[in-house]
Amino acid sequence: MHFFVSWQNEIMKTILLVAWALILAGSFLPLVHIPLVGNWNYWQIDHVLALVCWVFCLFSLAGIVSGKILLVRFSAVFLILHFTFSIFAIRYQAYRFFDFIPVVSWQKEVSEMVQLSWGWLLEYTGAVALLLLRKK
Repeated sequence: MHFFVSWQNEIMKTILLVAWALILAGSFLPLVHIPLVGNWNYWQIDHVLALVCWVFCLFSLAGIVSGKILLVRFSAVFLILHFTFSIFAIRYQAYRFFDFIPVVSWQKEVSEMVQLSWGWLLEYTGAVALLLLRKK
């Protein structure tokens, strides 16, 4: 019976590490597509947002390795909030960047050319997996 419990814990720890790797990899993948400029990852969007993401990735890794599930969940919740804030900040900044356009409808149309990319899917998937999975 002890072997089964230890085996199950190792599988959960591995799944948590894969979820952590998804978050870390997602920060290096395209998160925003800007026409004529290309794809940007977290570091190209904003250095501070990238550092905050990586710091809480380190907290979650420390929680996974040490078996502190509360630290993992706290980090996951904060990462989900951080990703949501980042998306709203990107949208707001794109809208504010085109303030010089006198017609508001044109300003909105041009700002909507800045599109979110597929990297966010990995970011959210990893964070939600960290939040929902638990070691028994």
